[in-house]
Amino acid sequence: MFQKNIFWIIAGLLNLAAALIHMFPKQEAFIDPILATSQLKNAVVSEIFGVWHMVTVLLFLTTFFLLMKGFSGEKPQNTEGACLVGILFFVLTLPYIAVFEMFRNFVPFGFLFLLMGIFVFIGVYREKKNKVLVKENVVNQDRNW
Repeated sequence: MFQKNIFWIIAGLLNLAAALIHMFPKQEAFIDPILATSQLKNAVVSEIFGVWHMVTVLLFLTTFFLLMKGFSGEKPQNTEGACLVGILFFVLTLPYIAVFEMFRNFVPFGFLFLLMGIFVFIGVYREKKNKVLVKENVVNQDRNW
């Protein structure tokens, strides 16, 4: 019997926390003031609001994916989707690194994306290791038969 992938579960829970923070406190701190005191055109404000919530939806979808994959422990998982999510997290870290370099302003979300990407790839490594162990078991059982 295979175990749940604790690394994907941890990444999923961190991602859930990030999604909830992004949806409520961060929106109140960043988006609501823009909407309230907007001297920008309505189209620009609409775009900002739309992009903000696209990121929120992306965070919730990747949370669902990671928790679903992490809790299904029947067999070794395919890792391609998890690799894409891990790469996405690493790519999302890059703008935060640029902001830090330009303004010397540390933004915790960048660190959170980096941490989630690390957990995702540790989970990928674990799943690939499980696949190798399963193949070795099958080969050994065939030899004994």
